[in-house]
Amino acid sequence: MTATFRFSTTFILLIALLPSCDQSTEPGPGTSGPVMTPARLDLLENDTREDIAADAYVLALREMCLDSSRVYSDIVIDEGFRSIYEHALGHVSLAKRIDAVDSLQGIHALPRYAMKEFLLLVGNVSWLEHWKQGNRMTGIDDIDRMMLKWELEVSKVSEMTYGTMVILSSPLPRNMDALAWQFNPLNGFSTHGIRIAEPNHFYGDGPDIEGEITEQGVILHYSMKWGDCPSGCIYRHTWEFLVTWSGSVSLTSITGLDLP
Repeated sequence: MTATFRFSTTFILLIALLPSCDQSTEPGPGTSGPVMTPARLDLLENDTREDIAADAYVLALREMCLDSSRVYSDIVIDEGFRSIYEHALGHVSLAKRIDAVDSLQGIHALPRYAMKEFLLLVGNVSWLEHWKQGNRMTGIDDIDRMMLKWELEVSKVSEMTYGTMVILSSPLPRNMDALAWQFNPLNGFSTHGIRIAEPNHFYGDGPDIEGEITEQGVILHYSMKWGDCPSGCIYRHTWEFLVTWSGSVSLTSITGLDLP
């Protein structure tokens, strides 16, 4: 999987059809719902805990965006979903009695964009000099308010033939579709010279974890993929686990081709 700075030509047209829900963009608690019995994450290596935390954010974002009304309105990753997935992933990592668990190393939830940054394309405006000089604040109230509210930093400023590309970064993983929308020209920011605002997309394919929250608990699919993955992997081998709400783990199926 490779990161690339890519502005979608259809993004602006699509986003115009979606309503703005400002009341949903305030930082706040996650959605209430079932609670997974906590996993003993302290028993895992630091690197493993960090990987689980990152995977949980990706899976929680996927889960909350199954509700289309949240895709461009909820900036904060749903804490309820994040916690469920973090502990479900932890329970699997700790289930050493299941031989297949040792085969899951290196398989992580594949994000479709960088979850701590997004892109802006800005025209020739005077306030942009502040960002070029490394300053967060621009003197534009609308922009500065968002920079402070979401603790954004200017990570990169690059001159391009059709404007200036700026990468803004967040200290925490966020729903970058929703955060970028706050800066979108169709949300009033065109008056400040912002032409495009959207996530910093990845392209390609690779090993992935997919999750589903059910009445019984959480179903996790760990897929090892290979074969022309920059264009979309051709082959896969998948382990399916059920993690019940009480934290018990069972390997429910193994499908796909034999591993290379």
